[in-house]
Amino acid sequence: MFRPAAAILVAADTNISQVLSLVVVIFVIVAVLVFLAVFARYFRLWIQSATTGAGIGIFDLLRMTFRKVSPAVILRSKIMAVQAGLVDDAGITTKGLEAHYLAGGNVPLVTRAIIAAHKAKTIELGFKQATAIDLAGRTDRKSTRLNSSHT
Repeated sequence: MFRPAAAILVAADTNISQVLSLVVVIFVIVAVLVFLAVFARYFRLWIQSATTGAGIGIFDLLRMTFRKVSPAVILRSKIMAVQAGLVDDAGITTKGLEAHYLAGGNVPLVTRAIIAAHKAKTIELGFKQATAIDLAGRTDRKSTRLNSSHT
């Protein structure tokens, strides 16, 4: 029949608060699912980075994806360099590896060539020189052989 205006407002207020709480709960659930999806995708790479001392954080891995850089390629190359003890000597940085990847270079090949040159101890091949050779079209292993035959 006839309901007082106050009763209608209380019922409407209760209904709005229920809808609002439902929206908040759904938003929280979606946010948690997105976080878990991102965490699951990058967790393995981040664990590899942390255990090898490569120094690439989970947000760095996420940022690489946004820049269209393959995090796995960069991480593997950085791990190779760290395990060979080249990070400080050769100037191999995560940003440098990303830049070379974006320039169309072959990051793993450059890293392996720098490691080979470092082990040979007769060839001075830094990161900038190796990336320049790679982008010029010659493979680093060929130029390493050429450089070693001239000394």
